[in-house]
Amino acid sequence: MLIAGGYRPEKNILSKYVVSIRTSRSTAYFGDNHFCAGSIISERLVLTAAHCVVDRRKMVTRPHRLLVVAGAPNRLLRISTTVERKVQKVLPHNQFVWKGVHDIALLLLAKRFPDDNDNIKVIPLINDFVTPGTVCQIVGWGQIFFRGPYSANALVANVTIFSYEYCRKAYPRTFHESMLCAGRENEWDIDACRGDSGGPLICNGHSAAIISWGSHCGENGKPTVFTSVHHHRQWINFA
Repeated sequence: MLIAGGYRPEKNILSKYVVSIRTSRSTAYFGDNHFCAGSIISERLVLTAAHCVVDRRKMVTRPHRLLVVAGAPNRLLRISTTVERKVQKVLPHNQFVWKGVHDIALLLLAKRFPDDNDNIKVIPLINDFVTPGTVCQIVGWGQIFFRGPYSANALVANVTIFSYEYCRKAYPRTFHESMLCAGRENEWDIDACRGDSGGPLICNGHSAAIISWGSHCGENGKPTVFTSVHHHRQWINFA
C-alpha cells in the first residue's frame, strides 16, 4: 500500500511515530530496502501489518532478515536522529488471513528506542471505536501513484472514516467487523499504496488502525481497508 496524492507538511509532526521496515541490508544505497511501515507503541514494540512479515504460504519472516529504522523523515537520508534497530521477535496474529482478517503483527526490537529523541516518539493506542465521518491521517513512504516510485519523504494524507455499511458495500465478501475503511470520496486518488502497509491510521493523535490493503491505490469507490486497533487491543496487550 502507498500514499498517493498525499502532501509533505512543512513540519511533519506525525512521522516521529512511524518507522520504516526494511530488509536487513540495503541493495545500493540507504533506504532502498524499505517495504513496509509500522508505528512505535512502546520503546521496544512496533505495530505493523501481518502481511508485511507473513507470506502467502504462511511462512513468518525470520527476525534477522528485518531492520527497523526510526527518526528518518526522509527514508533515504541518515541524519543525527536516525536510529536503526534489529528485530528480536516477530509476532503475527495467529488467525491472520491474507488480504483478510487480523492483519496485525508486533515486532519486538532487540534494543529500546531512546526516550530523548524528538524524532522518535511512542503513539498512544485508541481506547474506543472511531466514529464514521472522523477525519484522520495516514503517514508513509509508499508509492506516490499506482506502480510509481516510493516517496523519499514521509507523506501525509487526510482521509475520512466510512460507515460499516459503506465499507461492506465496497467489499461485500471480505470486509469484517474487525476492520475499518477510509478514503476521500470524490478524491479517490488520495489513498494508501504499496510501501505504506503496516503504517498507522492516526485519529486525534492516537493509533486507530493499521493500513492493510486496498484496490490499486485510489480506484474509484474502493477505499483503503485498515485493521482496527481497538478491536485488537486485548491481543496487543497479551501478544
